[in-house]
Amino acid sequence: MRLLKMLLIFSLFQNMNYLSHYYILREYGEPSFTLGKVIPDLLRIFGPAHKIRKARNIETPQRASEWIMKGAYVHLESDRLFHQSAYFENETQHLKEEIKAGSSIRKYRYFYAHIFLEMLIDRLLLLEYPELGRHFYENLERMETSDVQAFFELQAIAVDVDAFMQILHRFRKSRYLFEYLDDSGFLYAFTRILNQSGLPPLNRENRDFMITLIHKSEERLKAGFLRMLQEIEASIR
Repeated sequence: MRLLKMLLIFSLFQNMNYLSHYYILREYGEPSFTLGKVIPDLLRIFGPAHKIRKARNIETPQRASEWIMKGAYVHLESDRLFHQSAYFENETQHLKEEIKAGSSIRKYRYFYAHIFLEMLIDRLLLLEYPELGRHFYENLERMETSDVQAFFELQAIAVDVDAFMQILHRFRKSRYLFEYLDDSGFLYAFTRILNQSGLPPLNRENRDFMITLIHKSEERLKAGFLRMLQEIEASIR
């Protein structure tokens, strides 16, 4: 029963790989496209009933609401392709084994590995493309309430647009993805997600191990993470 409850919470916690979604088919001049790529996760804050499960791929968007729709489609498709990929399966399994061998974590190692992998990919993107995070947040700063309202009407989403814009404002203002660049910031963000998803916290020994694992895993992942993202992009394009 506890595992089922934890799985439900896990499916609703805040996303770990916002920049990965942004990187795929990125359009620096389309803020609505950027919002579309994060809106499935931001709407989860309002409860599972507001989770976007399907979105249309609009080939030539003309209005902001259509760009948001296309962005949501890219988010859902990239999530599906990533979680079904051999890359995800192999790297999650590798991290799970590393956690098993080097820490005292005995339960839910798969979930720890899943979270850790997605965060590491965003960290590597920030290191590879220092301006990527800035462009991401600048695009979101340009969003207008009227454009979000139009998308809600298009999708028949029963969420108060002003409440959503407050969430978006806090998300933009925090710029918490930049925390990933610092080891202690990365670990703080990691433990925060553990708390939100109902996973047991890390003791001091395990925190020290996870910081070591950051650098060890970075060296291995550098060789293939961009190729994996580009393959997903090619499948969606």
